[in-house]
Amino acid sequence: MRYKTVIGVLTYSKMDFLRECVASFIENTTDISDPQKTVFIIANNSEDDNYIRRVEVLANQWGDGKAITTLNFRRNRGTSAAWNAIARVYDCEQVVIANDDIVVHPYWREVMDYGFKTTPDMGVFGFQDKHGKENWGFQNTHDLTEKLDFQEVIYPSGSFLMFEKRKFEEVGGFDEELFIGLEESLFAIDLMKKGYTNYQVGDAKREYWFANHYGGATGYSEATDSVEYFQKKLQTRWPLTAEYEIELKAIRDRKKIERGL
Repeated sequence: MRYKTVIGVLTYSKMDFLRECVASFIENTTDISDPQKTVFIIANNSEDDNYIRRVEVLANQWGDGKAITTLNFRRNRGTSAAWNAIARVYDCEQVVIANDDIVVHPYWREVMDYGFKTTPDMGVFGFQDKHGKENWGFQNTHDLTEKLDFQEVIYPSGSFLMFEKRKFEEVGGFDEELFIGLEESLFAIDLMKKGYTNYQVGDAKREYWFANHYGGATGYSEATDSVEYFQKKLQTRWPLTAEYEIELKAIRDRKKIERGL
């Protein structure tokens, strides 16, 4: 069976966050009640049997009439390996990966679909996330176009990523040598080298936010191995130099022309 979308939430040990995260996706996701179109995965990196059971109970609680499942790795496989498992376990067109401390607001799914439909060169994109304000609605594509800001970035935040499965396969997924930290950065750079452009998407007037991110960013000072691997593989330093970013964009543009994107 081929789904339109796989939504995967990676969790480790934050049940309160996870419960709110899952509830927000269920409430604010178009087609989530149509198990022929959308499958929702809770991927669990925990080694704690009690937490594993609690996650399974949560999935069953919300699963009535929806395709909700769990992947229990029973060990901490790291972020890249877990994200790859989420993306590969089902046949689908597009993949959404979120941290368990993300809460989504209305219209996030419509904007995701709109982005893929109107931006064929899109690699991976994320949302500008913050505390949500009052919702705005759109009545048609014209209204939506006026309100959205597709900002080109080297890589979006890894807390909430969206990409097409075929492009994920084209670059071989996330590099599992990166246990935690810089996974989304390397993935996004690999996509750029194929001619794709990465985006961070938000409301142009900053009056509405599509998601809340309650946690903090990865502390790269604590991910020394990832930084060393990243720098060695790309033969540059982290954070990326302006010169490297300029050359990367030039590579992307040349490849885009070659492929007619």
